[in-house]
Amino acid sequence: MLLVVDAHIRYLPGLPPVYQRHGDLTLGIVVPVHQYDADLICSSSIRELGSLQRVEAMVFAIDEINSNSSILPNHTLGFKLLDDCSKDTTALVRTLHFIQRTDNETYGSDNLAAYHVAGVIGSESSRNSVQMADMLSIFKVPMLSYISTSPVLSDKNVYPYFSRMVPSDVLQAKAMVDMLNHFRWTYISVVYAEGSYGTMGFQAVKKRVEESGSCLAVTREMRQSFTDKDYDHIIKELLDTRRAKVVIVFSPLSQARKLLKSAERNHATGNFTWIGSDAWGRNIQDYNGIEKAAVGALTFKFYSPAVEKFDNHFKYLTASNASQNPWIKEFISAHFKCSFNDSATVSKCNNSMNFVPGYKPEITVSLVMDAVYAYARALHNIISTCGEAMTSPQDCVNGDIMVKTLRNITFEGAHGDVGFDEFGDGEATYELQNFQFVNNTYSLQSVGYWDSSKKTFTEFHPNEIRWNTADFKSPVSTCSDPCDTGYQAVVTQPHCCWYCQKCRDNERTVMREGLAKCEICPKAGNFTWPDAENKTQCELIPPTIVSVNDFTGVLIVAFAIFTFLITIVTTVLYVLNNKERLIKASSRELSYLILGGVFISSIIVTLFLVSPTDAICTVTDFGFHMSFTFSYGPLLVKTNRIYRIFTSGKKSKKRPPFIDSKYQIIFAVVTILIQIIIVTVSTIIHPPIAVTQMPSLAEPYVEITCKIPEVGFLCSLVYNLMLVLMCTFHAVKTRKLPDNFNESKFISFCVYTTIVLWIAFIPTYFTTTKTTYRAMFLSLAMLANSLVTIFFLFLPKLYALYRVSVEKQHVAAATSTLRTVTNDNRRLSNLPKPNGIQVVGSAKIKLPSLVSTGEEAVAHWWLLKEPSVFFNDERCE
Repeated sequence: MLLVVDAHIRYLPGLPPVYQRHGDLTLGIVVPVHQYDADLICSSSIRELGSLQRVEAMVFAIDEINSNSSILPNHTLGFKLLDDCSKDTTALVRTLHFIQRTDNETYGSDNLAAYHVAGVIGSESSRNSVQMADMLSIFKVPMLSYISTSPVLSDKNVYPYFSRMVPSDVLQAKAMVDMLNHFRWTYISVVYAEGSYGTMGFQAVKKRVEESGSCLAVTREMRQSFTDKDYDHIIKELLDTRRAKVVIVFSPLSQARKLLKSAERNHATGNFTWIGSDAWGRNIQDYNGIEKAAVGALTFKFYSPAVEKFDNHFKYLTASNASQNPWIKEFISAHFKCSFNDSATVSKCNNSMNFVPGYKPEITVSLVMDAVYAYARALHNIISTCGEAMTSPQDCVNGDIMVKTLRNITFEGAHGDVGFDEFGDGEATYELQNFQFVNNTYSLQSVGYWDSSKKTFTEFHPNEIRWNTADFKSPVSTCSDPCDTGYQAVVTQPHCCWYCQKCRDNERTVMREGLAKCEICPKAGNFTWPDAENKTQCELIPPTIVSVNDFTGVLIVAFAIFTFLITIVTTVLYVLNNKERLIKASSRELSYLILGGVFISSIIVTLFLVSPTDAICTVTDFGFHMSFTFSYGPLLVKTNRIYRIFTSGKKSKKRPPFIDSKYQIIFAVVTILIQIIIVTVSTIIHPPIAVTQMPSLAEPYVEITCKIPEVGFLCSLVYNLMLVLMCTFHAVKTRKLPDNFNESKFISFCVYTTIVLWIAFIPTYFTTTKTTYRAMFLSLAMLANSLVTIFFLFLPKLYALYRVSVEKQHVAAATSTLRTVTNDNRRLSNLPKPNGIQVVGSAKIKLPSLVSTGEEAVAHWWLLKEPSVFFNDERCE
């Protein structure tokens, strides 16, 4: 490279002329004036009028500085303004002017001119700026861009001498994504230009979009060599992705215009909302010819207010008073569609034409002017501190000093505060504009401001946006529609797409990371259920208990009252007939204990209708076990007595021991005490408690139930079951006793029915999960057992007591074995005659009414075997 700069670089044909002015200090300026041409070093087509405004703004600023005695006094500032023709290779060629030796700037027409400059302003395009910065950084030539925003230029290891007036596109990408998030646009497309500006801008947007949880639909690069067919292909691909209604266009103006023209050709003018980067859509004139496709677009630009003094200057520029500008006539010709040469197709231009008619300010003018002022102030500070030995102000300036001084200056510029960070990036405010069609007029409306230092919107007015949708509402740009309540989003690919899946009945819909998700409501200790209307809230489930207000409660109460009343009646009748021989013969003391068990059952079942508490649980547990024990403990004693009497009578003449009433009562009390001990010990060790529980998380059912220790409950239950089984055993053994002389038949019916009830009750009770059902089964089982006891053990006796005469009661009691002992030989001859019996007379013998049917039966056997023994019994008449 040093060999190249020492030699003279040959001039390249086709380069545009130089716009220059001499001064004590010179600035190099590289800006695009002509359009891009893929084949030529520079196109013959001039750019939009805004390019001329930027050129003249720099000249205007330099003229102001030279006339301002407070900046660079006694020194003038000159410039070398070059056209890069919107092409990166041409921009690279332009840098060669600034890196050659400048002992003599006159080399002849065959050589590329060399310019000694204090610094370079440019270029506009990041693509071009990258090419220039690569070269200028090697030769330590400072470079300051007024609008290049590519993030790659922030790398000071590669571009140590590059600075810019604006921040990196990294911040613009954040501003864009902040807006996307505001409108909840999660599925978007990006079309970007090739080169560092478009590619790096796209990468910054992509990173921010992915960080926000959104995703990209279509991403396509636009090359400068693209034809209309290529742009049409991009539009058709965007149309195929119908749900992505928002498209970010990160490109220079020329390519953005071609894309939107393609949208018009393909009848896609109302299909998309375009989001523009700062390189296009800044000015109303950018939309000329693409209005229908662009209406509703939202574009970002650096806040750069119009500079009124410059506008007043520029509007009156003509080919006469701006003749130093080599491109003035080209712009006038393009703007007014005329020609300075004689032409039969267009009108002739004149030197008095100005830009007053329809003048529209170029918004980047203030940035351009502030870039010039930044260099001027930096040069002012350098020269002010330069030693007096320097013979020329240029001797005070070198690249290192210039860059350091430039990045340390701050001042109030035309667009706002001017300053630079450690990377040489300036601070700026992004202005969000909306291209609107209101009252038959197209306009740009400012709808928000995003501060690069605060990194957030300082102002945002979404209500002022005019959308290009049919209903004028914000478009929906999502891969999938939001799921209805009661459904959750099942994510697919890409990650912002999903399908909706119905939540289970016990799940509510919650928003998690922007997506509808199912979340189970009932958890341990949290008895809730999704609300029926929205399925978004978890509501407490009211506990369910058996109540007198529902059918089950009414049924239980009705049965309990019936059982209680019939028990009362039975008890009263027994007490009133306490002296009757039939009552005395039925072991009345044991009968009263059995009736006590029935009383307990009818009372305990009513407690199942009360909301459980620890006390209620203790009482019901105790009462449940004791009610069965009170019924089957005395019944076991009674059946055992009958069984022992008949078993003993077959083997011996002696009376069995412990068959008197007092012993029967003692035995009955012992059986009850055993159960009391079991229940008491179990309650002391593990007392029953009332707990709230949810048997199944899949059902909105909560109950308050009694938590009873299984070991104690099973012990008491097994004990009662043993009593029932032993009663059954004795009932089976005494099933062939003579009819009507004892209660064995009715006892058998009672215990058989009880066994059936228990067989049905136990598996049903322990397999049922709901306490309400358990309470119902338990209550009905207890009441059914009580009624069986009343109907089989007590009602037959009461019937006989009130409906059968006393004589017939006794006759009926003796008909099985020995109906009457009489001197009637005919009847005696028909009696069964066991061995050793003799008829000794005609005396009529009436069997006694004994305490129990068992004794009565034994008396028959004794009479047949040993009459003297029977007649000597004090209870015989």
